[in-house]
Amino acid sequence: KSLFEEDSSDLIKEIYAVQKDQSEDSSAAQAGKPARQKTVSQQFKLQLVSLIEMIEKTDPHYIRCLKPNDAAKPKLMTRKRLTEQLRYGGVLEAVRVARMGYPVRLDHAGFFKRYRMLLPSVPEEKLTWSMEDEDAQKLCVKFLDILLEEGAKPIEYAKPDGTITRANKIRMAQRQPEPMVFPKSDVQLGLSKVFMRKTPHDKLESHRVFHQNASITLIQSWIRAMQQERRYLIMED
Repeated sequence: KSLFEEDSSDLIKEIYAVQKDQSEDSSAAQAGKPARQKTVSQQFKLQLVSLIEMIEKTDPHYIRCLKPNDAAKPKLMTRKRLTEQLRYGGVLEAVRVARMGYPVRLDHAGFFKRYRMLLPSVPEEKLTWSMEDEDAQKLCVKFLDILLEEGAKPIEYAKPDGTITRANKIRMAQRQPEPMVFPKSDVQLGLSKVFMRKTPHDKLESHRVFHQNASITLIQSWIRAMQQERRYLIMED
């Protein structure tokens, strides 16, 4: 009995449970007793338990459908109608409440690896690039302090001798993101995660995209220059 009930296979357990119920009903009938009838409450309880088990095994997502227009026509969207549905359905209020809290949550290692690139001019001695043999939480605290300190300063692309690197020239040609200035309380460090409000998260992400675009442009320029040089050498030969 215990062998079947504690088996690792769900199929074996289910088959054993069905056979057990059938054997109990048949033994009761042979003894002249009426077979046990499950009450409505017992049936409801079993169905509810089965439903909960099924939900726990899945990853449910809830989709709210919006009616784009009242004319039931394709490719027609009424802005006012959609706004009313979002407001009365509580979606806008839920978004507002989420923004008041700390909706963005990243683990310490993920936070540091994702945003360390925002401080390319900070030397390795001041803030390391590698997390090897380092405490991730302490690194995040140090990174946040330096980030707010550097973010409050005006951006200077020129070196002390007045020269400007190729990467900084590309950055100067791009659209400049908003300064990384926000209250330190908008970013809270927990024991295992970093909690951020929407405003600092948006600013960090905009600077991340800014530096990524500059790096991509720089790499593309080097590759194109190498291709053109190679073509020139081939034509010269």
